Amino acid sequence: MHADTFRRFATEVPVALFQTALDGHCTFVNRRWMELTGLCQHEATGSGWLQFIDIRDRSRIVREWFESRHTSDFVVEWRAGEGPATGRRVRASVALLWDDSGIVTGYAVALAATEPTSRYELHERGHFAGRRAGMTDRKPTGPMVAA
Repeated sequence: MHADTFRRFATEVPVALFQTALDGHCTFVNRRWMELTGLCQHEATGSGWLQFIDIRDRSRIVREWFESRHTSDFVVEWRAGEGPATGRRVRASVALLWDDSGIVTGYAVALAATEPTSRYELHERGHFAGRRAGMTDRKPTGPMVAA
């Protein structure tokens, strides 16, 4: 995708998008990206966007980013760091951007945050708390209960 086309497109769509230079430094985020991450354009610029990646995944993402650069589109996944999406998994679809002469100039990134999928992730977000409380409040009934 041409870099100019990406920016025009990114301002209009309801998808979290951002753009980086070849070195991985963020140069642009759209409104939906700011809503998802809780970071503003200024905070995301440069390496600031890495704040959105959970510290446990950050070095892996940086490594994968630079192993894949300049060659082809790629997909990476991480846990969201602090912000509105904390605890959710994030899937980043990364596409190469190029200039008029066909030289790769950076990356366009679309983010999709998903709900936690494992029991551990659900427990961390408190999804089982209400269920446990409800279960302990019920009186056992049925033929297996002694009178």
